[in-house]
Amino acid sequence: MTTKRREFKCELEDSRLADQVGICRETVNAFEAGRGGDVEIRKVLKIADYLGF
Repeated sequence: MTTKRREFKCELEDSRLADQVGICRETVNAFEAGRGGDVEIRKVLKIADYLGF
């Protein structure tokens, strides 16, 4: 399941996910857009942990 699908399933918006994880909305958007290379690994791990991966 992709991040965007998982996020939709949890009914989270970019801004809410960012607030809950403690990162900026732009980071969430970059990750969703497949620009993971632009996102620090610790931030990716925070998102994954929050979403239950």
